[in-house]
Amino acid sequence: MVKSSRRIEQVNDFLRNEIANLIREERDELRLKLVSVTEVQTSPDLRHARVYISTLGGDKERDAAVETLRRHARHLRHLLAPRITFRSVPELDFRPDASLEAGAAVLRALNEVEHEREINPPHIEEEAPEPEGKPNPRAKKRRTED
Repeated sequence: MVKSSRRIEQVNDFLRNEIANLIREERDELRLKLVSVTEVQTSPDLRHARVYISTLGGDKERDAAVETLRRHARHLRHLLAPRITFRSVPELDFRPDASLEAGAAVLRALNEVEHEREINPPHIEEEAPEPEGKPNPRAKKRRTED
């Protein structure tokens, strides 16, 4: 990943907030359900912006929302223009962000493992068995009483 400057990071955060507000304001007109703008990656010349979105539901809902936003990208760009002070308004490229679903899948897997450990706890031996063969020179010698 290319290290971005502090200015680009600030622009990305600003655009993420502004685009999220626009989508929220235009949600009824766009016929969208709940859509979250998770990240914006702007090119160094500020002419292009990748906008990653996530939705509640599955892949089908997210893909439908991305397609709707792609169809209305020019309109959203036009509404974005008065809100920014850049030389040019970036072209908006909407893309799906599956990181929330991936994170949820990892959490589900961890919960399943924890549940399995509750049902079948691991057997911990009190004393490790002595290995067969050569004695361990670092091991403490046991005192045996005759």
